[in-house]
Amino acid sequence: MKFIGSALVLAFFLTSRGTPQTAKTPYPAMAPLSQYLMPPVPVPVLAFVLFFALLFGSWFAFSKLPSGWSQDGSRNSAQVTNKSKKVSSMITYREPMINYYVRDPERIAAFYQENFGFVERFRTPETGPAIHIEVALGTFAVGLARIDAARSMHHLDLDPGKPRGEIAIWTDNVDAALAVLRSHGIRVLSEPHDFLVDPPLRAAWVEDPEGNPIQIVCKRPKPASALVPKGFQRATFVLSRSHESSTLLFS
Repeated sequence: MKFIGSALVLAFFLTSRGTPQTAKTPYPAMAPLSQYLMPPVPVPVLAFVLFFALLFGSWFAFSKLPSGWSQDGSRNSAQVTNKSKKVSSMITYREPMINYYVRDPERIAAFYQENFGFVERFRTPETGPAIHIEVALGTFAVGLARIDAARSMHHLDLDPGKPRGEIAIWTDNVDAALAVLRSHGIRVLSEPHDFLVDPPLRAAWVEDPEGNPIQIVCKRPKPASALVPKGFQRATFVLSRSHESSTLLFS
């Protein structure tokens, strides 16, 4: 835009001057200066200069657009996205964990320690009623924060209501684990059942004292039919005398 404005000013200046040789001045001392002034520029030359000034000014203006903007005035999403990726690549995250907002952190912490082998690794305050306790099983940690403390300290609009998340814990035998949990008086939400084929899984659900669901899951052995090599069929024969069965594979 600066080039365009300069071109217009130049055009006005060149076309508005009179002929120096015929110009009169009330100041005779300034008359010798007229010999250094150029005569008026012909219109074709002026049009030629003005055209290229406008052309060069437009090219320069568009070639110097700010990063992330296009010529139509809209944001260039590709450049903005790349810039945000560079910024986010400078930030690192680590040690993810889950926080449960509960009414009684100590009661829930004791529940997970006694029934699933979690170990307490942090509590605050160290003495007196806790407002936050962390328990861990291996590298997985669960934070148990008291609802009223989170509301007053962090100004969170908490309304736990019906749970929308759960903790999933793997074991070797879901049925045996559920029998032990049931003997402890823990409420069962879903009896053991098989689901998925690959991988074949078996799971059951219980809940903690504040109604948060816990999934107990294990991998179940693949059925015998899945062990038959591709291209073969299975046939089972029962021997009448010993009542023993024998399995043969044939193609």
